[in-house]
Amino acid sequence: MALLDAFFELLAQNTESQITRDLLNNYIISSARPVKDDAQNVTVKIRLIVLQLIELNEKRQDITVSAWYNAFWKDEFMVWDPADYGNISEIFVEQSALWNPDITLYNNVDDEFERTKKSINLIVNHDGMVTRGTPVILKSFCKMHLRYFPFDKQECALEFGGWVYNSERQDLIPVTGDDSKQTEFNPNGAWNLTDVSVQYTQETYNCCPDVYPRVVYTLFLQRRERFFVEIILLPCCLLSILTMFVFLLPPESGEKMSFGVSTLLAILLFQQMITEALPPSSDSTPILQVYFTMLTCMSCISIVCSAVLLNIYNCNQSGDIPKWLASVLFGKVGKAIGRKTSTYADERISLKRKKSGEEDENMACFHSAEHANCMCCEYSSSKNVNMEDLLLQRVLSKAAETSARPVLNSSLPVIVTFRILVTQVIQMVEKRQELTISGWMRMEWKDELIPWNASDYGNISSVHMRPGTLWEPDITLYNNVDKDFERLKEGLYFMIQSDGTVVKAAPSILTSFCRMNVEYFPFDKQHCTLKFASWLYTGWQLNLDFPGGAHNEQTEFDENGVWELSTVLGERYVAKYNCCPEPYPSLEYTLILKRRPEFFMGNILIPCVLLSFVTMLVFYLPPECDEKISFAITNLLAIILFQQLIAETLPPSADSSPLLSRYFTILISMGCLSILFTAFILNVYNKNGGVRAPSWLRILMLKTVARIVFYTPRASSVRGATYAARRNGNENYAFENGMTTKVDVIRTTSNNFNNKTDTSDNGKPNGKKFRETNFLEGNDRTDNNPQSNRTCRIVNKELEDILEELKRISKRMTEDAEETLILMEWKDIGAILDRVFLLVALSVAIIATLDIIVIRLTIQGKEST
Repeated sequence: MALLDAFFELLAQNTESQITRDLLNNYIISSARPVKDDAQNVTVKIRLIVLQLIELNEKRQDITVSAWYNAFWKDEFMVWDPADYGNISEIFVEQSALWNPDITLYNNVDDEFERTKKSINLIVNHDGMVTRGTPVILKSFCKMHLRYFPFDKQECALEFGGWVYNSERQDLIPVTGDDSKQTEFNPNGAWNLTDVSVQYTQETYNCCPDVYPRVVYTLFLQRRERFFVEIILLPCCLLSILTMFVFLLPPESGEKMSFGVSTLLAILLFQQMITEALPPSSDSTPILQVYFTMLTCMSCISIVCSAVLLNIYNCNQSGDIPKWLASVLFGKVGKAIGRKTSTYADERISLKRKKSGEEDENMACFHSAEHANCMCCEYSSSKNVNMEDLLLQRVLSKAAETSARPVLNSSLPVIVTFRILVTQVIQMVEKRQELTISGWMRMEWKDELIPWNASDYGNISSVHMRPGTLWEPDITLYNNVDKDFERLKEGLYFMIQSDGTVVKAAPSILTSFCRMNVEYFPFDKQHCTLKFASWLYTGWQLNLDFPGGAHNEQTEFDENGVWELSTVLGERYVAKYNCCPEPYPSLEYTLILKRRPEFFMGNILIPCVLLSFVTMLVFYLPPECDEKISFAITNLLAIILFQQLIAETLPPSADSSPLLSRYFTILISMGCLSILFTAFILNVYNKNGGVRAPSWLRILMLKTVARIVFYTPRASSVRGATYAARRNGNENYAFENGMTTKVDVIRTTSNNFNNKTDTSDNGKPNGKKFRETNFLEGNDRTDNNPQSNRTCRIVNKELEDILEELKRISKRMTEDAEETLILMEWKDIGAILDRVFLLVALSVAIIATLDIIVIRLTIQGKEST
């Protein structure tokens, strides 16, 4: 039994091989369409079953999916009767042995194009139906709409169509119904596949009479938002609440400004982390980025308000709060916020008492060189003869070696016309100065060895052949920077016309060097050149030129969220070198790309301007505030970190330094100088060495500069009172807290007492004067009283001691007043310097912003583009 089974198995295998050999005898050239009537098209049904979403890259705006791809068509030369071959109704044939449809993913962005498994054979049924099924990895452009990120939905299209054949030769029809249901999708952690729609269209273009079929699969994806809610949204809400807490800190805490700047730094860093993951598209700015811009503005405003509050809280100016301000703050505003304030009927409240705190017609023209009608074909008497197959045999027999130029006269050059049609900007890497584009490349030349008379071959005016069978020009991208050089889809047929014209058209991905000029970033315009020329042949052997017509028109460009394709310029150059007399022609396409700045304005320019004005607030804080130095250092750190985040995306080129980098250099310089000047001001303000400021400095600062900066010195009242007393000649006038003491009263009393107790000539007390003085109540009237004399002397001694003590007290009070005056003068000088530097910093910030950001960057940048 086992031997019998083995015999039948071997018989089946031999029979299967016999079927294959018999059927393939009908195939001589596998590039010929499998129809007996050349006027008939080949109907191809396609089906795509999505298995898995591999990646949806928001930054590059592309989608990568794994899928099952099937194509079904009928091969009229692969039909047999199963009864003649042991009832075998199905065989397997290698793909290269039979004709295959040239189905291409139009919006491909993969440098290897459609990644398929090459070793899978075709399934051929006895009725001639051929099935090609293979796993495939597809990577296509997907324009992102991130306005509602992370609650966004994306629609990504996979556009399939024939590259060489039009609908008269190959028609595409999608499989519909139950056979097309998407039941094999594996769930993705970040995206849900909600639906897959398929659409079939036929496009007719003005330039050509042909109809081109297209099948579009649209994937509807919805983001799974839980991860982003926990990682992004909740921290965003917490940061917004945290920004308000700066107003809850009391002014005495000494941490209001550092807390505000640290919160601003956290917001900027968090914003940049999110921005790096999203495309810098200007089509639909995410609401989340608008929210972060508002947070940044809120944080900067809170810092400004905190500086104002601390300045008021630590104000040492004399004078009262205006009545209207006190009424508003302590009355209406106080009641509105539920804050109780003390009221005084007859007293005015001073500042010291208040402390608070679609692809269309160019594709048809680009792919097709068929301008003749192929509807009328005549065949020989044998209906099994494929005229297209016979014609291909004739072409191959006439063609020269693939390395020999197809000319009858070897002294004449082959004229090659070349055109590139840009479809997408895949990536512009400013750091490496590289441009990667997806385009349609078309070359056309004439092979003088293979023309035929169409009437001899059933009026067939054009055929298609596999590459590698004819000579083709070696056109090379000279400024290529891709290690794999020009990436063209392999296996696409050449189209050959009856006059010998050969057309090679293929989708391509090109990566070239592009010298960046980022002076006006983000309002910059880039000129990127693609230089094409023959690598081997000179101009006497291959003459390269543009095709006739508008070769610069670029109507198939897919809009990019970052770049606009302004125009494409084409120029032909012929170079001659001293070493060689031969000319070397080349074609240069210059792509002029204009950056869309809306995204960068909200994420770079606005924070830059806000940081410039926050820097000057260090001089608005009063010197009594303990946060001046820490605030200045923290703000400098925020500027440096923000600059580094931007510098990572720009090329380190010395040709054209970005104006934005110069602006940051000014900000960093301002930040460093603010720290230096703040240290100097604090040193002057807290000077306590007892050395009075030089007279020229007092005159300059307290009189001249103080008027310019609208500052009233606090030492003026003390100085006026002290100098007035000295001008009146009263040396014993002492001032302290509004109290005066005159020691002359004591001196007068003591003198009177001495006069009334003078002694006589013989040394005895003069009783008469003593009696007349009546110095003490109940004075003894006796002239010669020893007890009274002793009492008077004691009193006189005590009065003299009191007088001396009062003199020392008066002198000490005068010295204290002088020391207080000196201290107040130094404090006034420090406060005046603080205000001077504030005005200087404000002027520098305004001038730099107007000059660099507004005039040069915004206005001149837009004009240059």
